[in-house]
Amino acid sequence: MRGWRRSLTVLAAGLLLVGLPGCRDNDDQAAPPPSPAPADTVALSADLPAPLTIGVVVSLSAPPGEGAEWRDAAEGAEVAVRRFVLGGSQVDLTVLNDKGTAQGATTAVQTLLDRGVAGIVLASTGKHQAAGLAEASARGVPVLLPYADSAATLPDHSWLTGPDAKTTDARLVQVLAKRGATKPFLVNAGGGSVTGLDPIGTRIFRAGSDPTAIADALRRRLAAQPKAFDSVVVSGPAELQAIMVRALRGARLDVPLALTPEALSPTFPATLHEADGSLSDPLLSTGLDEGDSTALQPSARGRSLAAYFSALQLTAADPTTKDFSGERPFTAVAGVADVRSHDAVVALVRAAAAAHSTDPAAVAAALSGLTLGAADGIAGPTLAFGTPVAVADDAVVALGSTDQSPGLRPTTAADKPTLYWFPVPT
Repeated sequence: MRGWRRSLTVLAAGLLLVGLPGCRDNDDQAAPPPSPAPADTVALSADLPAPLTIGVVVSLSAPPGEGAEWRDAAEGAEVAVRRFVLGGSQVDLTVLNDKGTAQGATTAVQTLLDRGVAGIVLASTGKHQAAGLAEASARGVPVLLPYADSAATLPDHSWLTGPDAKTTDARLVQVLAKRGATKPFLVNAGGGSVTGLDPIGTRIFRAGSDPTAIADALRRRLAAQPKAFDSVVVSGPAELQAIMVRALRGARLDVPLALTPEALSPTFPATLHEADGSLSDPLLSTGLDEGDSTALQPSARGRSLAAYFSALQLTAADPTTKDFSGERPFTAVAGVADVRSHDAVVALVRAAAAAHSTDPAAVAAALSGLTLGAADGIAGPTLAFGTPVAVADDAVVALGSTDQSPGLRPTTAADKPTLYWFPVPT
């Protein structure tokens, strides 16, 4: 199975050679800087009948798995607002912290509704969200969830704008099978089982326990029986996955590591870096093809993503723009501000324009059944709101990691420990 690991390394290297600064060609000449696809119009406009305010709920601090891992990724919402303001549309955000608790979620939603928001982006995850969702549904307010991964208990007027866990699990199982990994070992770091995965064995890793004990046990098992397992799957919150990955690599467990999509959050590389783990070792996960490397492609998706990155650069260049907490300049989060939060805001603005109203009930009614793509300013995959999961199953792909930046984000954020995820063949 070492060939799989090498294939990820080669793919990452190929990405670098075609798109990263500082690489050299066969003549040892400096390669040109990366050239994004020609951007669609950076400014977005919407025919709104009145100024529009969108609520955003984040978890600035929370226990593992309760949403804090996405707090900085959610700053992409600010980029969407910047684009509409550039286009002359009056769009604004009101951001509240739910502190990762059910009471905090309820209070945040109630406060936003009292302030007259037309819709809410619930940019968090975890069980604590249920209380806030129930409150919003009871009052007919649309809620978009870019990072939640289960539509099973969503109330009316709520949609996932990212993939659900059933789809990402199925794709991960499919990828492992196609790569010949027929004996995966599962480390349950708080994420439970992976739907459809039939592991050769399972160990549980809890917060506060010793990850090296598990890693060493797996190393000894593989030393005694080299074909005991051929890959390790780690499921759970980003922090715990990172700690476990550090231990597995520290034990020189030379088998491919596959992670559940919580690892795509900014918290995973930050925690791995703090634990003195390597960000250069290739990892596998599944999720949406919305990464930086796609913006280098001369396609409709590439142009749409290039427009997003142009707007990200403009937002970061404004010294008056702060992060959601108001304590840091936007440049501190520009390295991880993501497309999913941006697209959730764009969708709510488009729904308000379609309804020609800022009334939440009218926006919710217009959103239901709406389909939005690159022409509407969506930078990620098409969103179709005919079902509770707005992103199509076939938009979920296998992703490989690299610590080498494609060079599209502001250089002021370049010193932050970050992983870049790019599509890899199955």
